[in-house]
Amino acid sequence: MTTPLHRSSQTRACCSEALAALEKQCSSLKLAVVVSDDGFEVASHGIADQQGNRLAKSWLEAEAAARTNAEKSQGEFLDAE
Repeated sequence: MTTPLHRSSQTRACCSEALAALEKQCSSLKLAVVVSDDGFEVASHGIADQQGNRLAKSWLEAEAAARTNAEKSQGEFLDAE
């Protein structure tokens, strides 16, 4: 049986190192999360440890809100013309 991605210590360490490097390059970074394809957190920066929790629902909600805001902004732009 294979270890799920979000539980692999090697994968988690690699992702954590990548986020640490990203933080060094981008001092304005406030939040970064690496998730597996099934929505489990692999590594994060800027939030309390969520290990083992699914982020997919939150991600989908945030993505839907962003899409709605983008569509609303585009509609306002078109109305202004």
